[in-house]
Amino acid sequence: MKIRTGAIRIAGAVLAAIALAFAASVHAASAVAHEHQAGASAALKLNAGKKWGTDEPLRQGMASVKSTVAKNLAAVHAGKVHAAKYKAIAGELNGQVAIRVQNCKLDKDADEVLHAVLAQVLQGAEAMEGKDKKVRPRAGFLKVVDGLDSYGKHFDHSGWQPVKTGH
Repeated sequence: MKIRTGAIRIAGAVLAAIALAFAASVHAASAVAHEHQAGASAALKLNAGKKWGTDEPLRQGMASVKSTVAKNLAAVHAGKVHAAKYKAIAGELNGQVAIRVQNCKLDKDADEVLHAVLAQVLQGAEAMEGKDKKVRPRAGFLKVVDGLDSYGKHFDHSGWQPVKTGH
């Protein structure tokens, strides 16, 4: 019985640590959103008429954000996503963006444009979480799609295609 109780305590401690780490990453992503929301559209620019360069971590991260959107797109369009699911999608996106911000290795100008793109994604996630009462969760999801489209227009990511929304 003592061994089982000890194992339960260890499992509980591990789960608590995971929950704290997740909460910290969501908080970091939210802070980035607030920091970059004001100038988001002003910072969306090309690099002397060309797309900004990317590195492998950025390409992987943006592909994961796009994958999250793509796997939920049909349900969103069908009106089958409820508030809890929107919050779960937003949590996944916030975590992915927090990882991107931590691993950001772009030069200053490219980084500014990337943060403007990520601000669009995070603003959409906030609406999905219900934090922006002026924007419905579905519109927040579509704002994330807009952010992905901005990424494709401003960054050189071989093979990147816009999210197919059916519109």
